[in-house]
Amino acid sequence: MAASVIDQAEQSVVRVLNLDQKADGLYFNGFGSGVVVDNKGSVLTNAHVLRGHDKIHVQWKTETGEVQSEEAEVLKQDPQKDLALLRVSGLATRPMTIAAQLPAKGTVVFAIGFPGVADTGATADDINEGFVEATITQGVVGRVLTREISKNRRWAMVQHSAVISGGSSGGALVDACGYLVGINTSGALAETKKGDQVEASGFSFAIQSPQAFQFAAANGAAPIEVQTPCKPATDQTQGTQESVERDWPLPPTILAFLIGAIAVLGAAIAVVVRSRERGVPPSQPTKPTARVQWEIEGYTSTNESVRFLVIADRHTEARPLIIGRDASCGAVITDATVSRTHAKLFVARGELWCADLGSSNGTKVNERSCGTTVIRVPRSGVLTLGKVSLRVKSSDLGSAT
Repeated sequence: MAASVIDQAEQSVVRVLNLDQKADGLYFNGFGSGVVVDNKGSVLTNAHVLRGHDKIHVQWKTETGEVQSEEAEVLKQDPQKDLALLRVSGLATRPMTIAAQLPAKGTVVFAIGFPGVADTGATADDINEGFVEATITQGVVGRVLTREISKNRRWAMVQHSAVISGGSSGGALVDACGYLVGINTSGALAETKKGDQVEASGFSFAIQSPQAFQFAAANGAAPIEVQTPCKPATDQTQGTQESVERDWPLPPTILAFLIGAIAVLGAAIAVVVRSRERGVPPSQPTKPTARVQWEIEGYTSTNESVRFLVIADRHTEARPLIIGRDASCGAVITDATVSRTHAKLFVARGELWCADLGSSNGTKVNERSCGTTVIRVPRSGVLTLGKVSLRVKSSDLGSAT
């Protein structure tokens, strides 16, 4: 896939922000990706990206590199197809051409989107300020099939090996010509011996392009379709790569030194970032602060409601709130991707703290992995356990005595 084709395809992929409207402002409920499909500002994404939203905003980067953000109108949602169509006023960016023919097994494909795990070091404030940089991963088509998701849902899917994760949903799967061959929707899950479900590495799924085209056209968009199969100019791409390799000016010894120096610098930066995120250890004494409670709510992967509270003076470091699938946990989440004892939350010094308890699928705060080391949870954001994303919101209960 030539660089110019990548650049053009990337311009058609936008970030989709799912926002919750509260009296004191907007809060992140989740985010995903979307694909511009016409010149009217129509954007295709997954229906599950919009779940539980009050407002939807779309961010994109123009050809000059300027970042723009606008509220989107939701034209249509279809949870059964897991497709949604948005309309964004003022969205003047290149639409992506949709392939009418499905890719064959072994076809090289590229996933373009905004996976949160790739934004290491980026915060909600960064996203608010216009941090918009898509991630591209490469794979091959493994199968083209109709996959039964549940007894009520059968989706026409393209199985592929390009890496996707949370935030990639609704993004583009393109071939080497930059044609849309699918809307990325999910990764495959596998069951562990403990009965937990984990991501199956190397297996991803996208909704087939003809289904995406029909959905867009039926709901007010004017998508562009191409009937001609992709015939990429691979010889030109390979020639460019060979030219770059021949013209590389540094000898191997100097190159190895530079790589080592970059690795050391990266490790030092990572230590600083982790130190800032974890802040002061919870056990360090401090003056009394305002009493705060945290409301944690959202939905399981099967759309069951989840809501619980973490309260200062009740959930302490010595008596944390244990979250998991087991009935003995203080907060029970009946989802296959949540371990029996998954994570713990507690309040110290007026702040909420989180640690993973060795779960199969991990725990994240605003898409940053917790690990087993305690880290601070911001006053607003998203707590993710396995495949369950929960919104975090705090409120003051008055001054501590």
